[in-house]
Amino acid sequence: MYRLISLDAAVEAIDERPYTPAEMDDLADLVANFVDLNGDELICVKQYARNNGQDKKWGFPGYVITKISDNTAQGQ
Repeated sequence: MYRLISLDAAVEAIDERPYTPAEMDDLADLVANFVDLNGDELICVKQYARNNGQDKKWGFPGYVITKISDNTAQGQ
């Protein structure tokens, strides 16, 4: 299920372990400038269940995959 949350909350929802602080800054810029296309500072976020087999391969057991997209609801 998707949740509608603020830009800051969307960035905070990302599991930071695989990323350096500079990469997290880049992700925050990416979300603000290229995901929030309608500029309302609200983002749809969906997090997927952990996959410990794949997570161990990446080196981050329990890694949570987060999908971030803009809320593109259309009015009538």
